[in-house]
Amino acid sequence: MFTKFLDYLFFLCSHTLSCTNGL
Repeated sequence: MFTKFLDYLFFLCSHTLSCTNGL
């Protein structure tokens, strides 16, 4: 369940690239 959530976050990050800017 938690892994699926992380997978979803990674999917979002790779498409929005906003996660990389946030980090």
